[in-house]
Order: sequence, then C-alpha cells, then structure tokens
Amino acid sequence: MALSFGGSGFSAQKSIDYMSQNKSLMDSSLEKIASGKRILNGADDSGGLSVAMKLQNQINTTNSQQSTVENAKSYVEAQSTALQSAAGLLRKYKHSKTLMILQRVLMQQTLYLVHTSLNFKTSEHN
Repeated sequence: MALSFGGSGFSAQKSIDYMSQNKSLMDSSLEKIASGKRILNGADDSGGLSVAMKLQNQINTTNSQQSTVENAKSYVEAQSTALQSAAGLLRKYKHSKTLMILQRVLMQQTLYLVHTSLNFKTSEHN
C-alpha cells in the first residue's frame, strides 16, 4: 500500500522543484559567503562587474606604462653613460691636439732662433 499525503503526484513534483531551486540559491549564497566576494559571476552584479573590469583594465594599462617608463629610463641612463665616455674621449683628443700644436709652435720658434743665431754668426764672420 502506497503512502499518500493527500496530494497528487504533480504537487509533489512541484514541491521537489521548489526545494531544488531553494537549495541552488542557498548554495550560491554560501559560496559567496565562503569566498568573501560579492560577485562570483557576471549574473550576480553585471554593472559592478563592468566597473571592476574597467578598473582592472586601467590598472593593467598603468602597470604597462610604468614598465615602459622604467625601460626608457634605463635606456636614457645607458645613452648618458655612452655620451659621457664620448665626451671624455673628445676632451683627451682636444688636449692632445692642443699639445701637438704647442709642440709645433715651440719647434718653429726654436728653429727660428737657431736660424737667426746662425745668420747672425755668419754675418759676423763676413
């Protein structure tokens, strides 16, 4: 003999469906509580999810720009070091060039003095 609560099989099935829906909602609520997050998927809060995605995109863009600036800074520092080395070489070249010019002038003056001295001595003997 079957046990009957005074209802039809249809109402029992409807009750099972409602209980299943309630269990699903409770599971979703427990999952939110357990995770500590208000939004677990887009259906929970689509507007908030959209804002969160835009903010995350801005954060990613800012991080990328920061990385680019740091790379540019390193590049500029390397170029600065190279230019300082080149400037040092040019200073050394200029200094050595100046010394060569001074040596040439000194040699020319010495030769002029020797030549003048020789001309003076030859004119004394004549």
